[in-house]
Amino acid sequence: MVKNYSITDNLQNYARKLAKKRKPFPEKLEELKKRNQNFKEKFLQCLGDMPENRYSLNVQVRDEFKLDNYPVICHSILYQSEPDVTVPALVYKPLEFKGKIPGILFLGGWVQSKWEYRSVTAELSSQGYIVLVPDCRFVGERKTYSSESEQFNLVPIAQLLGKTFMGMNSWDNMRAIDYLQSREDTDKERIGVIGCCWGGMQAWTLAAIDERVKVAIAINGTSTYEALIREFSSYGYHDCLGTYIPGLLKYGDIPDILALIAPRPLLLMNNINDWWFPVSGYLKVCQELEKVYQTYGAPERFQHFLYATIHDYPPESVKEATAWFKKYLK
Repeated sequence: MVKNYSITDNLQNYARKLAKKRKPFPEKLEELKKRNQNFKEKFLQCLGDMPENRYSLNVQVRDEFKLDNYPVICHSILYQSEPDVTVPALVYKPLEFKGKIPGILFLGGWVQSKWEYRSVTAELSSQGYIVLVPDCRFVGERKTYSSESEQFNLVPIAQLLGKTFMGMNSWDNMRAIDYLQSREDTDKERIGVIGCCWGGMQAWTLAAIDERVKVAIAINGTSTYEALIREFSSYGYHDCLGTYIPGLLKYGDIPDILALIAPRPLLLMNNINDWWFPVSGYLKVCQELEKVYQTYGAPERFQHFLYATIHDYPPESVKEATAWFKKYLK
């Protein structure tokens, strides 16, 4: 009798075949660097076409206000990522500071606008940072009718044109770094990024392709694609197309992306109860990255934590993130 395999079975079986072809990271530094460079070229191809030129940001300040209970001031701004792409964002700045201070790009999860986590971003800024919080594409002011509907309608068209959802947001995030570096009060050499869920994936993607990012933190946004496909694809509905980077599994997996960040400081945190990013894949990522950072001679620059918490910015993760930035960015 012929077994009735599903489409899910077919995709999971193919994913397993691709995963088996992936080789362990080499233990010799020069070999590791060569592997990383070769993978980075493939990774950039998978992210799709990006603009060739950086046009003027044309920054516009729309509003200014103070937040109760925090010694910071917040500006609502607009800047241009491309000539026809405008990014609404919030900028938090401590009321009192001396000289140039570090900048942090703060990236929220899917469908979370720049107004989310105001207490977290304000508290982070009060520690002595310029904190930039932009709206992701299809989110907040950058959605026309529905985040989910717009991405399902427009991302296939973008892919037809050679663009990807992660690639478009990565370009926006690189432009966010341009903005932070353009500020007279921000130290160009001390720029960090932090994100949760979809924002966490954007954070380590940005750090992997843009070495101006000196410190990276991802909260509840890390696993392996192998685990995602094996444990999640059969669950049913998935509402964030940016999670999957077209064609990537042919060349590597998420550990290969994260290895591009080494030896710069990287902090990963995940939720043991998280069904968005399977723990099995997260543990594999951490195990492989420990070896990568050891090969670079900087094992202390990679840390990871696993909590029984919620899919969010929980207090314990915020505490660890603040300490990590203080250690490596101040």
